Amino acid sequence: MQRAASLAAQSKLSPDQRQSLVARLRSLLLSSPRLLLDSLRLLLPTAVFFVKFLEWWYSPGSPARSLATSPQGPAIPPPSMLPPHPQGISFDKQAYGVCPICKKSINNATALPSGYVYCYRCAYEQVERHGKCPITLLPTRVWQLRKVLV
Repeated sequence: MQRAASLAAQSKLSPDQRQSLVARLRSLLLSSPRLLLDSLRLLLPTAVFFVKFLEWWYSPGSPARSLATSPQGPAIPPPSMLPPHPQGISFDKQAYGVCPICKKSINNATALPSGYVYCYRCAYEQVERHGKCPITLLPTRVWQLRKVLV
């Protein structure tokens, strides 16, 4: 198909135009290897640099890898909840946001080392008087109270 189109185009061209077209094709073919080699002189080192850069970027010891990890190490999962003591106060496990001591909505959430959360005032008074968590009965001090940022 292309050959037929080429022959048709050549039959329409005058002999002078055909010679100039052949001369252009010949000069292009003769100059293209030089052009190709000249471009490789620039492209080859650039490609090698790019490949080496990618090897460095994805290597395990790369500084780029250290940017992806936390400087504090992996995240530590929260501790599992301690089971309630049989003699401790009872609470509803389904009542989210309710203080087990005063049975009202938690105001100024504070956690004890046992993991249970109370109102700050309730937790402080309980630990100040009894020195233990009201649910697990684990020994606790006032300085161990932790504010929960919600």
